[in-house]
Amino acid sequence: MPGLPNRSGKKITPEKAKIVLERAVRAAREHKLIFIDESVAYTGININTFYKLKLHENEELKAILLDNRISEKVKLRGKWRKSKAPALNIALYKLCANDEERNKLSDRTYVSLDESQSKTLNIKFI
Repeated sequence: MPGLPNRSGKKITPEKAKIVLERAVRAAREHKLIFIDESVAYTGININTFYKLKLHENEELKAILLDNRISEKVKLRGKWRKSKAPALNIALYKLCANDEERNKLSDRTYVSLDESQSKTLNIKFI
């Protein structure tokens, strides 16, 4: 991994890049982070350098962030299930609904475009 300049203009050695990655991984674990950008904030380098070093491609970091995201989604759905708030109940239902149910709940008109049978455009409102 070639050296890249950091905020101060100094080159980042492969050893320094490894330390930066370790900081990002530790921060993701300790603070239950869910986005790469959040991890970068704990590293001491700017986001452009983080990406140039391809640290965002690290499988361990991506797995931790994904696990944190999934864990948070499960917790939220559990809270929504127990909630008496209609908005949360509707949000949970939308997550579980099929396309037709979700469209009806969203109060959207579904337009089916079928051009395969003729040159005329057929629009079906459901």
